[in-house]
Amino acid sequence: ISALKGQNIEELLENVMLIAEVEE
Repeated sequence: ISALKGQNIEELLENVMLIAEVEE
């Protein structure tokens, strides 16, 4: 489960970065 959580966090970070780029 720990590894799965890490993967989800990585995906969330990527989404956040993409959203930040769009907002800027």
